[in-house]
Amino acid sequence: MQFAAPMMLAGAAAISIPIVLHLFYRARYKPLPWAPMHFLRQAIEQTSRRLRFQEWLLLLLRCLAIVLLALALARPGWSGSSMSSRGQAVDAVFLVDVSYSMGAMDGEVRRLDRAKEAAQAVLDTLPPLSSIQVVTFADRAWWVGPQQRYNWDQARQLLQGLEPTALSTDLLPGLEAALEAAQSGTAAAKEFYIFTDLQRLGWERQAEALRSKMEELRQLGSVVVVHCAHPQRRPANVTVESVQWVGTIPHTRTRVPFTLLLRNSGQVPVRGLRVALEIDDRSVEKDAVQLDQIEPGQTYPVTLTGGLEEAGVRLIQARIQGDDLPGDNLHLTTLLVRDKVRVLLVDGTPNPDDPLQAGDHFVRTALNPTGNPDYFIETESVGAVEAGPRHLDGKDAVYLLNAPLRSPENPVRGLSPEFLDELARFVQRGGGLIIAAGDHVDPKQYTEVLGPSGRDLLPLPLKGYHLTSEKKPYRLSAPSVAADSFLADFRKPGYAEALERLALFRMLAVEEPGPGRVLIRDTDGRPYLLQRRLGAGEVLLITSSLDERWCNFSADPGSFHVPLAMLTIKHLTGLKQPGGVLTAGETLTWVLPPTVQTEAWDLLLPPRPGQHETERVTVPLQKDANGQRFLSWNDTFQAGVYRFVPRGLSADTTTEMTATFAVNPDLREATSLVLASAEEISQWLGFSPAIIPAGSDTAAAVTQLRIRGEWTEYFLVGLLLLLVAESAWAWLCGRAW
Repeated sequence: MQFAAPMMLAGAAAISIPIVLHLFYRARYKPLPWAPMHFLRQAIEQTSRRLRFQEWLLLLLRCLAIVLLALALARPGWSGSSMSSRGQAVDAVFLVDVSYSMGAMDGEVRRLDRAKEAAQAVLDTLPPLSSIQVVTFADRAWWVGPQQRYNWDQARQLLQGLEPTALSTDLLPGLEAALEAAQSGTAAAKEFYIFTDLQRLGWERQAEALRSKMEELRQLGSVVVVHCAHPQRRPANVTVESVQWVGTIPHTRTRVPFTLLLRNSGQVPVRGLRVALEIDDRSVEKDAVQLDQIEPGQTYPVTLTGGLEEAGVRLIQARIQGDDLPGDNLHLTTLLVRDKVRVLLVDGTPNPDDPLQAGDHFVRTALNPTGNPDYFIETESVGAVEAGPRHLDGKDAVYLLNAPLRSPENPVRGLSPEFLDELARFVQRGGGLIIAAGDHVDPKQYTEVLGPSGRDLLPLPLKGYHLTSEKKPYRLSAPSVAADSFLADFRKPGYAEALERLALFRMLAVEEPGPGRVLIRDTDGRPYLLQRRLGAGEVLLITSSLDERWCNFSADPGSFHVPLAMLTIKHLTGLKQPGGVLTAGETLTWVLPPTVQTEAWDLLLPPRPGQHETERVTVPLQKDANGQRFLSWNDTFQAGVYRFVPRGLSADTTTEMTATFAVNPDLREATSLVLASAEEISQWLGFSPAIIPAGSDTAAAVTQLRIRGEWTEYFLVGLLLLLVAESAWAWLCGRAW
């Protein structure tokens, strides 16, 4: 039991008053001799026991009445109650869930709107002189206000302006922020109200830490969960999980098929869903495509074709309409459309007289299978001896094909130090480098010049060779291909067969582990293709040759080297795209290329809900430990398009001067829209919190919790009954017998 006014218990000491009076009046008589009393003595002696019992019982009733009055004034309550006593000022903290599932429509009302109405109703029930703090949360928490914690009007305005984010649910950050807000208050009683749709993800995500933090809140005050989802409605929801283009490198004057992957993450079928695709706000189809039905849990691909007319970063928008959760109905992606892709082939064994025997023949053929002189991939071949820094100008990727390095013994034959220095800078700026082995690649010299003690370009140091015969060649393993890499297609039928048909007779040996990552191995675990990110660029090392010298490369269009070359160039050219695709909550980071010297930068934010104008904020230019300049922004809790632009300029600035980021919702929120039950919450928390529905009865439910938590009425009723009993007993005792 607890007391809201424990000082009033001191009034119980007043029970001494009737006791003293009883004893005092009992002693205030003296015997007087009177003759008639002699005849009454026998009758008095017979009734004295009854009178004594009546007096003591009457005294007991009067003492008990005083004790009950003192207890009622002390306002007793149950110590395990979820609410504080009525009339007692409290420090109230409202935690409002703003994850994007709160934007779901339950009938004609959004869950967040239902939460706002419930919060206003709870605010009306707070005792006078109570303080209020509003905290919003998703997978992180924000203190909203008000600045003056006793300003209820400002709190109402802040609650009314809340909108859902694109983040997923996690209650723990909200509880931590609420605990901090409550501890800054001065009232003895604390109350925490959590307005949420009970999305299961938010309770399961960090269950152990959540349980511990909730116990801290319980020790500080009462906790009430306000359920803002309609208990009988299950929202229909389809999520746009991804948008992928089909084909090779996107380039101008082509039409590209885009595959939209849709998934029904709700619990009911969705009928009549409309799907549309836009490129830079221009629809690729005259009318949206309408789907008949998508069953719960079903993944449904939709292919739409769009034309790529202009080079640069293009914004691809996939939209759906017809479900109850708009937060994941838009998926954004950026696509770097190239007019030309320029690749430098540095050949260690050039053969101008017979190009078919040159070391770059297979790569050149793979990058332009038809030999079209106007093809969008342009290759330039140069011998290793002639290669210089000027050859790197304007190039997107560079192949070193069996290219020797210059040495003191042979200072003329091979790649020059000037070219290698510029090549290292080329990679750091975002270029792609592919190193292929061969007879002219000396493992020791390559490790010294291009390894950690040199220009640090190799994914792993080299340490010799693996040799075998043509009768027992090494074979590549399709299951060894990294599933999350750009080469994942080689795990699929068709591609896998082409990969495993390749026979290798010689391979470079590497020292593992190291800074690089192995993407493909042979059946005995020897690394074949390695990857390493360096700055904004990337280096790939192929431990065998890309011709017939160390393997059985074939000119067949279905052979391994054609898809390998196209997938590689497609991947490496994507590295030079400023910006990218992120998930809400991730940090935007753009490393400025050396050619961009602008010092003052702005960030264009996506329009806020209900608005059309973008917001512009100033972003400071930063430098890392190596002096590399970069821009960064953390507050990406809204989905949409974010653009870094030079200060004062618009988004139409040239691609080289801007970085466009497409930020999509955190789809973990829609993995399963199942809500947590009261039993599950009790199991996760170790106790059963008070859970009340949001709606017209919210205020009454809160009031009922307060009444249930305080026993003053019961004590007053008991006091009334006791006084009636005392009066009746006194009347009976005063009757003549």
